[in-house]
Amino acid sequence: MNRYCGQALDYLSHAYDPRRALFSWRSRLDEHGAAVHDFDTPWALRYTINTYLGLREAERHGGEIEWLGPVGARVGEFLSAWEPEIANCGDHGLLLVLLAAADPSHPAVERSLGRIERALADGDPARTLNAQELSWMLWGASAWASQERARELARLIFQTLERGFVHPVTGMPRHSTRRYRAHTVSFGSVVYFLRAMHEHHRVFDSARAGELFDACLARVLALQGEDGAWPWMLDVRTAMPIDVYPIFTVHQDSMAMLFLLPARERGTEGVEGAIERSFRWNLGENELGRAIVVDRPYAWFYRSIERAERWPRARRYLRGLGPRAVSQPPRSARVRFNRECRSYHPGWVLYVWSGHEQLPQPRSCSPRSIVVEGEPHALR
Repeated sequence: MNRYCGQALDYLSHAYDPRRALFSWRSRLDEHGAAVHDFDTPWALRYTINTYLGLREAERHGGEIEWLGPVGARVGEFLSAWEPEIANCGDHGLLLVLLAAADPSHPAVERSLGRIERALADGDPARTLNAQELSWMLWGASAWASQERARELARLIFQTLERGFVHPVTGMPRHSTRRYRAHTVSFGSVVYFLRAMHEHHRVFDSARAGELFDACLARVLALQGEDGAWPWMLDVRTAMPIDVYPIFTVHQDSMAMLFLLPARERGTEGVEGAIERSFRWNLGENELGRAIVVDRPYAWFYRSIERAERWPRARRYLRGLGPRAVSQPPRSARVRFNRECRSYHPGWVLYVWSGHEQLPQPRSCSPRSIVVEGEPHALR
């Protein structure tokens, strides 16, 4: 596991620009195989917050990171340069989680709590906010439960999620209450909902949050594919996949661990196997039969395995408008690697795995019969 975390640190050392005080939000390979980093905001702001969460955990378990220096100091530089540009209230929730770990005395704590208060007071938060934003806000408010102000915010956010977003039959969270998204949710939003329920239960000893965590967890564990893959778009009404693809590597080795590791601590049956299958997918037990982490141009985490099709976002949207999903959709015969790397992925790797020693080992596996299209480089 130390080696895997070392690869995450290696990539991040190249994706960091100290002049901008940012990590790139996207890194791509050009026609020569060289890395090109994109620091466009606001995505780079969100990903930098996320990445510092992981780097703080790496520092806590392994000491100061040579190429970075003290994480708290770098977080201060980031906020000095960019705090006024952080507009999304969900990002302020994640920032509160970071500051609780890296710099509890920073004045941005009070400003982020105020930003969340205004978001909740501005109209109907169940209509204006989505499940991911509310989950990050709940996680952040729970991290500051020693303050009465944060406790009240946590109560209001939890109430909004429970009453406005949780499906009464499946226990799955809707991504949004707006009509065009009321029946769908991404795996990523479910991950953050589960993590928020875990944190709220842990901090406040909330029996209801524990119940919501357990009910949603049971549905999610049933979604994992035989090869360990987590599907992307889900039907909230049936808790079944609408579309498997893209299969994101960050879900496999780290984001799923945001709920699987707490579930393992709770003694939930079947979780250990889910963790191993999930991680082994990245090590090569996937439909392309190849490891998702490579060493060129340096440590690099491929973003996903995706359909080889045009207009993938529009096609996923149309699939979500179809009839209720009642069974696992078939895998595509035409898939490819998305070779982008996003900094938040190694950030989550460091957050969940720093301090752990054991890594699930891959078994020998062979890729199934597939057609790979649109590859800018030979598979390696």
